[in-house]
Amino acid sequence: MSEQFEAIFYGYQHTELFYNIWKCANPQATVLITHGLAEHSECYKELAEDLNRLNYQVIVYDLRGHGRSEGKRGVIKEFDYFCHDLASFAEFCKREFSENLPLFLFGHSMGGLITAKTLLTHE
Repeated sequence: MSEQFEAIFYGYQHTELFYNIWKCANPQATVLITHGLAEHSECYKELAEDLNRLNYQVIVYDLRGHGRSEGKRGVIKEFDYFCHDLASFAEFCKREFSENLPLFLFGHSMGGLITAKTLLTHE
């Protein structure tokens, strides 16, 4: 059975980022999803519930300027802000939700680019 929670994380330059977490009873790993352009975290509800049934806990955040996160819709001053947000959010997720579990980063479309660039430019 899955439980969904909503919360706020403060990203780069203290930007308010909304996220959803779908927890399951005995997770074997955590999947952190970065969505694509003009999407938001709720778009991944069905996938999150499917992954919960396979014992993966799922976290999806709204990029700045998307969904319920702070920022003008679809506007970003510098692309690297997305990467800074993901790097700090991934550290937060590992510490708070996945300390003893593997943390997998999953990016869709523009989220895939953000994920790849973050992995190349952040430790």
